[in-house]
Amino acid sequence: MNTTTIVRRTALVGIALALACALGACAPADNPVTSPSAQGDTSTSSKTATPTPTPTRLASAIVVGMTSMTVLDASGTVLQELSYGTPGADVAYKLDRIFAVVPTESDTPGGLEAWPSHNYNWNGFELRDEQRDAAKQHPYWDYVLSISTGSVNGVEIRTSAGTKVGDPAAKVVFDPTSPWPPYSADGLTCGVEALHSEDGNLNNAVTLYLCIDDATSMVSKFTVPIYLQL
Repeated sequence: MNTTTIVRRTALVGIALALACALGACAPADNPVTSPSAQGDTSTSSKTATPTPTPTRLASAIVVGMTSMTVLDASGTVLQELSYGTPGADVAYKLDRIFAVVPTESDTPGGLEAWPSHNYNWNGFELRDEQRDAAKQHPYWDYVLSISTGSVNGVEIRTSAGTKVGDPAAKVVFDPTSPWPPYSADGLTCGVEALHSEDGNLNNAVTLYLCIDDATSMVSKFTVPIYLQL
């Protein structure tokens, strides 16, 4: 083999090696190319957990007692107390927001057994703001509730004993200590579910008066506070 042939072959080998390196075949062994799949997905570990929103505290129930109404949320936590001694218009303003319903308003002229009143009615939950003369203000209450519904816009209405309008008559327990026994008239059987006296004197007692519809044998309404003199 002559010298010219050897030179030509050496040149061809050099050109081939240069071309291979240019195409990546000569990548250094200590710096390997890592595929995306080998690196793994790090997006999960870098995400920040979204905090659970704090739920808005909404009224779930109103418990009608002898001196006030107690407003509860769904967990049974007391949201507020609405005393019967608070001016009726102020309580009506709060009930507007609790029920999120606009009441129907009306006026009642009164009579021998009732004071004139301005009435707010939220679909069966009625507040009668009594318009008494200043000399005859009862120290205990400023308004009367008359309830003929089991709930208003999702807010349950029940007595302290747990009774609701629509409950079966068998659930009702009239107060055996009441001097006013249950009576029936006009298709209703009514009686005292609870009594309260500020001074222990029954002559000054007020009641939660509850009625059962005789035709359906279900609770149809209750009223509080009612002043029944002996």
